[in-house]
Amino acid sequence: MNKKKFFQIIQKTYQKIEKKIEKKFLNYDIEIIQHENILTIEFSNLKKIIFTTQQYLNQLWMATYKQGYHFEYNKNLWRCMRTKKKLFKILNFICLYYTQKKK
Repeated sequence: MNKKKFFQIIQKTYQKIEKKIEKKFLNYDIEIIQHENILTIEFSNLKKIIFTTQQYLNQLWMATYKQGYHFEYNKNLWRCMRTKKKLFKILNFICLYYTQKKK
């Protein structure tokens, strides 16, 4: 995939991530910041999810408090190279975990 196409897909993905989080987690204090090709999602408990692009590998990397994920784009989906799960399934699980009230 050429550089232009890769970054078009990244921008669409970042926009979709932002819309899904804003819609599903509307009642939570979550800040989403995009700077160049990095997308940071910060939760009120100071946990973060950070997305970075790896253009030379055609990958999107996601770093969380405990783990990192490498995603490859294939057939219009980002899939984790290790687990084969879809990006949005993993992201939803992590966001739910980070927004849980701890006793």
